[in-house]
Amino acid sequence: MAPSCSKTVIFSVVFVISLFLLSSCVGAGRPGRMTVMKDDDVSAMALKYLRENQEKLFFARLPKGVPIPPSAPSNRHNSAPSNR
Repeated sequence: MAPSCSKTVIFSVVFVISLFLLSSCVGAGRPGRMTVMKDDDVSAMALKYLRENQEKLFFARLPKGVPIPPSAPSNRHNSAPSNR
């Protein structure tokens, strides 16, 4: 290898390694710490309510906006018994 080619290869390897190290060191503003919440904050009160009533709110975790079909056949359904 020519001396200029080896310098280019070494520079590119060092550059790629430094990019990898710099990108892996990026973190949150407060790594490993929770943000401080005030007692009168709405989200703090909601979080407290959810923790206290976690067992009661099972159905609140289901997705909204999806209509639940009726369990019995209706008149529009083909297998509905005829009322004659």
